[in-house]
Amino acid sequence: MGRASQASDAVFLNVPFDQGYESKFVALIATVVAARLVPRCALELPERGEGQLGRIRKLLGDCALSIHDLSRPRRFNMPFELGLAVALHERADHEYILLAASRAQFERALSDLKNVAPLEHHHGARILIARLADSLGAPKPERVEQVYQPLVRALPRLKRNYRVRTIFHKTIFNELKYGALEEAKRLGLFSSTEGSV
Repeated sequence: MGRASQASDAVFLNVPFDQGYESKFVALIATVVAARLVPRCALELPERGEGQLGRIRKLLGDCALSIHDLSRPRRFNMPFELGLAVALHERADHEYILLAASRAQFERALSDLKNVAPLEHHHGARILIARLADSLGAPKPERVEQVYQPLVRALPRLKRNYRVRTIFHKTIFNELKYGALEEAKRLGLFSSTEGSV
């Protein structure tokens, strides 16, 4: 799929859906939204008879950018989805960003891409925000953290409200996206005077 069929502001998130990644998932959402982009992920894909792979391929093809964090690969699906993004990059105008705990860990896990430098976050949400904000041209990391903090504080309430053990559900993903957007607007991050440097 070429750029004509892509939403230039849509960003596909390929991350581990486990409790240990929750704060980093919120950091990703906050940073992507603060950069005036729209986070998308497999959580929002309803089954329509085409199977999970077909839905992910379509969503990935609809996004101009994808972010892949292989720091906690719990499933083979994650490197596979990165492979789809690499193939899409070769055939169409799709960009991708790699995240890892460290470059050494990434190269051990996926040596075929050792010439591609991942953004290293050392399992920290604040470091992830700093690295990714710079890469996406988002506002200063301190400003992005102002979007992140209320969202991460809301996680226990969201889990209680929806009676779930993790945040990796479509409804909570949407709440986090809209919450990040509201915080960014409240903080004036989308005003023309807010710098990205």
